[in-house]
Amino acid sequence: MEHVSVLIKPVFGKCNMRCEYCFYFDEMENRQIADFGVMSLDTAEEIIKKVFMSAQKSAVFAFLAENRFLVGLSMDGPAMVHDQFRKSPSGEGTQKTVVQTARLLDEYSVDYNILFTVTKEAAKKPEKLYEFFYKNNYK
Repeated sequence: MEHVSVLIKPVFGKCNMRCEYCFYFDEMENRQIADFGVMSLDTAEEIIKKVFMSAQKSAVFAFLAENRFLVGLSMDGPAMVHDQFRKSPSGEGTQKTVVQTARLLDEYSVDYNILFTVTKEAAKKPEKLYEFFYKNNYK
């Protein structure tokens, strides 16, 4: 199989999370042209064909593992820390969903790194954070 490197990035203010420290959320308000739209269906279809080849969750995770993808997973620790800033568009915390995703990545042996943002609140709880990441074997 041909080697493919792909970075798929949320469309700035259209991201499905509302992390309070993210500067992209209101980025669209500060541009001359607020929204360039989303990628065309043809482009999306081509990416899906080349990268995933299947819409099934297990096939996607197996593909990521077999092709040695390194996934970045945004997680700021236990819910009491993570959910303060990393929220869904409806305002709910996302830690539970992130932990479920980490379990799936582990189950399918997909390599991933935790992307952790050190906030003022997180800096006040170094022992709790270390314990959380160590206990869950997050690296």
